[in-house]
Amino acid sequence: MTANVKSIQDELKNELLAYHSERGLSHLGSCLSSLDILTSLFWGPLKEEDHFILSKGHAASLLYLILNKKGLLSDQDLQESCRDGSLYGAHPPFHPPQKHPWWGFGSGSLGYGIGLGCGVALAKRMKNDLSHVYALVSEGDLNEGSSWESLHFAARHQLKNLTVLFDHNQVQALGNSSDIFPLHHLPTTLEHLGWDVHHQEGHDLTKIDFNTVSTEKPRFFIFSTQKNQGLENLFSPIEAHYKWPNKVGLP
Repeated sequence: MTANVKSIQDELKNELLAYHSERGLSHLGSCLSSLDILTSLFWGPLKEEDHFILSKGHAASLLYLILNKKGLLSDQDLQESCRDGSLYGAHPPFHPPQKHPWWGFGSGSLGYGIGLGCGVALAKRMKNDLSHVYALVSEGDLNEGSSWESLHFAARHQLKNLTVLFDHNQVQALGNSSDIFPLHHLPTTLEHLGWDVHHQEGHDLTKIDFNTVSTEKPRFFIFSTQKNQGLENLFSPIEAHYKWPNKVGLP
């Protein structure tokens, strides 16, 4: 991690809080739990030609802020986003005006990101395209059968150009994941399927490392995160899924 990446992370966090406060917008917690992962990715290994898929579309505001910093979303579009009449809603649009592999797909219903990633990764391999595919997924994504079918497919076809980033904040819409769809078996299951599995702390920029040893397997990163990261005194993890701070309550 460089000092510049830490500075960008600080800026994004402050902008996220202000963005959600101004709009009275929920899903702030979904963005906070992903913030360090995506900062490390977008200012790290992600290349211009790589694909990024936001399967957990409820973190759209974080993606908009990142794309704005990267020059792919104008200041005006960012200001209008997540407001009435804007193309850029609380989930990414299906047809963004400016096509780019960092947001080539819309998202809303969970469970599609890994399958889309499989399709893009397989197409790249067939074209001898050496670029990579990253998909960010949530607890809710892994509740869906389509995700598990895709995990089988990627392992069966040894899609080594696919990396799944799991924001494991252990909370979803109505409660704790351990009470809804327990995932204690996930590492063992993935390894048996044929995935290269890595566990990392998702809120320590010095420990997030995508430069693992290259294998012939797809990679799956399990990031331990917290949904109310930095707002522990304001919201519980479940409250952070729905609530936002008013301007007075901003840290």
